[in-house]
Amino acid sequence: MIQGSKGEALCKQREGLRLKAYLCQAGVPTIGWGTTRGVTLDDVHAGRTITRQEADIMFRNEWAVLTAQVLALCTATTSDNELGAMTCLAYNIGMGWAGKKKPAGAKDGFRQSSVLRLHNAGKNVEAAAAFERWNQITDPHTGQLVESNGLTSRRKAEAALYLEADAIMPKLPMPQSVEPPRAATPVAVPVTSALTIAGGSGVALAIVEPASSVKVVEHVDIDIAGYAFYLVVGGAILAAVCMAAYYALRGRSK
Repeated sequence: MIQGSKGEALCKQREGLRLKAYLCQAGVPTIGWGTTRGVTLDDVHAGRTITRQEADIMFRNEWAVLTAQVLALCTATTSDNELGAMTCLAYNIGMGWAGKKKPAGAKDGFRQSSVLRLHNAGKNVEAAAAFERWNQITDPHTGQLVESNGLTSRRKAEAALYLEADAIMPKLPMPQSVEPPRAATPVAVPVTSALTIAGGSGVALAIVEPASSVKVVEHVDIDIAGYAFYLVVGGAILAAVCMAAYYALRGRSK
């Protein structure tokens, strides 16, 4: 749940930002992003001012409280845009009274709205249309309900957001099969150093992995008979030389 991020933006856009306390169109003391909680008529008369940072904090706190209260009243599955639109409505009209009997002097609000009732009944189109029923304000001079063009426009924007499908992040396609690793390719590699000493010739079969300089010798074909022959002959010659040297040295000593 994103807690109606689009609803937040819509609410700020419609409320506007004023850093000095004032009376709204309905005569309610207001400051910041349309914040009324904790703002008094004395604040207006005294010319109370706040900073942009203070206004943002006040808005976030109020929005969080209202979001939790609105969501707690929803018995139907509620999308982020639906929640944002209804919280934006509640921010403007208030939550209304709680309980089964209306207290004396209490004003109706979101709890009493047909928007909430129709939403919980799963009638989303009808719930969206019900937003526009809350387009009146109490004239502070006459005490009568009068239609507000500004509220009519706001209710249409809230209804549009309520019906707007939430964006869904596309899922990355999962591979249907995993390609097995490529088998090593046998490569014929001439072997020279060892075979030259042995006096023979042969070919070594090496396994060469792609993109790698590592070569692993699997089999070497060496002329064993030739190697043994030269070994025996070399040994006999060496023995004969040694014997001849021995007798020569012995003869000189006599």
